[in-house]
Amino acid sequence: MNEKKSTFELLAMCAVLIVLSVLGVVSAFVTHVFDSMDGLLLLAVCLMMAGIFALMILWFLKDAGWLPHRSSGSNDSPAAPAK
Repeated sequence: MNEKKSTFELLAMCAVLIVLSVLGVVSAFVTHVFDSMDGLLLLAVCLMMAGIFALMILWFLKDAGWLPHRSSGSNDSPAAPAK
C-alpha cells in the first residue's frame, strides 16, 4: 500500500508541474512575451519541462501496468517444436 501511495504522490507532483508549464506557455502567448529572446527561452523551458514530466507520467503508468507493453512486432506465440 505504501508503494501505491508514493506512486500516486509522484503522479500528482508531475501533473502539477505539467499544468504549471502549460500555464507558463499560455501566459507567454497572452502577454506576447515570445517576441523577445527571453520569451522564446521561457517557451522552450516550459515546453521542455512539460515534456519531461509527461514522459515521467507515462513511465510510471507503464511500470504500474496501467498501460499495455508494446510488442516488438514479431509473432508473440512460442515457436513450434521441430519434428
